[in-house]
Amino acid sequence: MAASFGAGAALTYRRGYPVMVNSDDQTEFAAEVARAVSGGCDEAPLVMGAEDFSFMLNERPGAYILVGNGDTAMVPHPE
Repeated sequence: MAASFGAGAALTYRRGYPVMVNSDDQTEFAAEVARAVSGGCDEAPLVMGAEDFSFMLNERPGAYILVGNGDTAMVPHPE
Protein backbone atom coordinates (compact mmCIF):
# COMPACT_ATOMS: atom_id res chain seq x y z
CA MET A 1 0.00 0.00 0.00
CA ALA A 2 2.78 2.39 0.89
CA ALA A 3 4.60 1.77 -2.39
CA SER A 4 1.46 2.62 -4.36
CA PHE A 5 1.74 6.12 -2.89
CA GLY A 6 5.49 6.36 -3.50
CA ALA A 7 6.33 5.81 0.16
CA GLY A 8 8.03 3.12 2.18
CA ALA A 9 6.78 1.22 5.18
CA ALA A 10 8.05 -1.17 7.81
CA LEU A 11 5.85 -3.65 9.63
CA THR A 12 6.43 -5.47 12.88
CA TYR A 13 4.00 -8.36 13.32
CA ARG A 14 3.65 -9.81 16.78
CA ARG A 15 1.76 -13.00 17.48
CA GLY A 16 0.13 -12.02 20.74
CA TYR A 17 -2.67 -14.54 21.16
CA PRO A 18 -2.28 -18.31 21.38
CA VAL A 19 -4.81 -20.61 19.73
CA MET A 20 -7.85 -21.16 21.92
CA VAL A 21 -8.57 -24.86 22.48
CA ASN A 22 -11.39 -26.05 24.73
CA SER A 23 -10.74 -29.01 27.02
CA ASP A 24 -12.84 -32.06 26.14
CA ASP A 25 -14.13 -32.76 29.67
CA GLN A 26 -15.14 -29.16 30.38
CA THR A 27 -16.76 -28.78 26.96
CA GLU A 28 -18.87 -31.90 27.52
CA PHE A 29 -19.83 -30.65 30.99
CA ALA A 30 -20.97 -27.31 29.52
CA ALA A 31 -22.98 -29.16 26.85
CA GLU A 32 -24.64 -31.34 29.51
CA VAL A 33 -25.63 -28.25 31.49
CA ALA A 34 -26.99 -26.60 28.33
CA ARG A 35 -29.05 -29.69 27.54
CA ALA A 36 -30.40 -29.84 31.11
CA VAL A 37 -31.37 -26.17 31.10
CA SER A 38 -32.74 -25.79 27.58
CA GLY A 39 -33.41 -29.32 26.38
CA GLY A 40 -30.85 -29.02 23.61
CA CYS A 41 -27.31 -28.11 22.73
CA ASP A 42 -26.34 -27.24 19.17
CA GLU A 43 -22.77 -27.22 18.00
CA ALA A 44 -21.59 -23.74 17.17
CA PRO A 45 -19.70 -23.12 13.94
CA LEU A 46 -15.93 -22.92 14.24
CA VAL A 47 -14.69 -19.35 14.12
CA MET A 48 -11.26 -17.86 13.60
CA GLY A 49 -11.48 -15.17 16.23
CA ALA A 50 -8.72 -13.93 18.49
CA GLU A 51 -9.85 -14.27 22.06
CA ASP A 52 -7.99 -13.42 25.25
CA PHE A 53 -9.70 -16.39 26.93
CA SER A 54 -7.03 -18.52 25.23
CA PHE A 55 -4.53 -17.32 27.83
CA MET A 56 -6.72 -18.73 30.61
CA LEU A 57 -7.22 -22.03 28.79
CA ASN A 58 -3.46 -22.38 28.49
CA GLU A 59 -3.24 -22.25 32.29
CA ARG A 60 -6.31 -24.26 33.31
CA PRO A 61 -8.70 -26.62 31.53
CA GLY A 62 -11.95 -24.97 30.56
CA ALA A 63 -14.40 -24.29 27.76
CA TYR A 64 -15.36 -21.12 25.92
CA ILE A 65 -18.97 -21.52 24.88
CA LEU A 66 -21.45 -19.41 22.95
CA VAL A 67 -24.74 -18.75 24.69
CA GLY A 68 -27.66 -18.34 22.33
CA ASN A 69 -30.08 -15.49 22.51
CA GLY A 70 -32.98 -16.94 20.55
CA ASP A 71 -34.37 -15.00 17.62
CA THR A 72 -33.49 -11.64 19.16
CA ALA A 73 -30.45 -9.42 18.70
CA MET A 74 -26.99 -11.00 18.80
CA VAL A 75 -25.02 -10.90 22.05
CA PRO A 76 -23.63 -8.38 22.95
CA HIS A 77 -26.22 -5.88 21.75
CA PRO A 78 -27.97 -2.99 23.50
CA GLU A 79 -31.36 -4.65 22.83
